[in-house]
Amino acid sequence: MSDSASGSDLSSLLYFEYAKNRGIRSVIVVEIPHSLDRKSYPQHRGRYGARKFRVTGAGDFGSYVELVNDGKWMFDKGGHIFDFEDTTAYEAKRTTDRFTHDMLVSYCRHLGLDPFNEDFYVPNGRGILLDFRHHHPDNKTFTLAEARASNEDRDVPPVGR
Repeated sequence: MSDSASGSDLSSLLYFEYAKNRGIRSVIVVEIPHSLDRKSYPQHRGRYGARKFRVTGAGDFGSYVELVNDGKWMFDKGGHIFDFEDTTAYEAKRTTDRFTHDMLVSYCRHLGLDPFNEDFYVPNGRGILLDFRHHHPDNKTFTLAEARASNEDRDVPPVGR
């Protein structure tokens, strides 16, 4: 699992097949603040935003809620609906109000997860750490506090175009 500033990067083999074959639940959480500055043309500094909550497991069980900006905000959902989901928000007029950061935090906590708390990444029990050895030399390492403080991402290289 990669918890890079650009989001989790798990292969489908890991989060779909592994969970299905082992009969376990897999949860993918993505929170990328939207910081793309279109006024900075032609550099287009920053990142497109994304917020995702995806649960997979054994059999046909699966659920996802996501809000993604790839030029404009798009909301999508599907699969199993959990009792804790705020489904009334999914009908909000403003697309960005349909799945908020607070909703993502709440959904995670209902499953016993607290990925926005740095202590969460140092489990008292068992955990699995995957370390990909093919790191890009330009990748930087940040603490959670440093990552939160740099949401503007103005030092990020230009995007696309």
